[in-house]
Amino acid sequence: MSNNLSRFEPFRELERMSGDMTRQMDALMRDFGTSNFFNDYFGGGNVLRQFLNDRTGLFSPRVDIAEDDANMYLHIELPGVEKEHVSASVSDDRVLTIKGERKNELKENGKNFVRMERSYGSFSRSFALPENVKADAVAAEFKNGILHLTLPKSEEAKTKQIAVEIK
Repeated sequence: MSNNLSRFEPFRELERMSGDMTRQMDALMRDFGTSNFFNDYFGGGNVLRQFLNDRTGLFSPRVDIAEDDANMYLHIELPGVEKEHVSASVSDDRVLTIKGERKNELKENGKNFVRMERSYGSFSRSFALPENVKADAVAAEFKNGILHLTLPKSEEAKTKQIAVEIK
């Protein structure tokens, strides 16, 4: 009988399997990216990614999240997206959802594209709002292809400083 105690970690095996799957998908994408067919004719693995994006409507804009004492801020990159094709909403269960579509309006007759790296299609990003954010006071501004969201924090969530007397 061993006297060694080991910490019970129920999700260790799931994390290992997830890591294995990620490594296998990365290897698959590298294989597509380095095959002569894709490199010579289509410019590498980006073609597979573009093909999947076109078929599934996957376009996931990049998001920066910041905060200060008064607000949380989301900055969502949406180059090539018109303001009219973007919407933001907060559901009753405090989930902020940004939806939209970047349309492929590039219709050039007579051209055979050798490489297309820009993604098109519908997108949707959702974020669970923390309890300290006023869900009914979210403000949005769309400027230069970036959607700026300001999420005000409640008064009790704002940082308070209490002076401590040092004796």
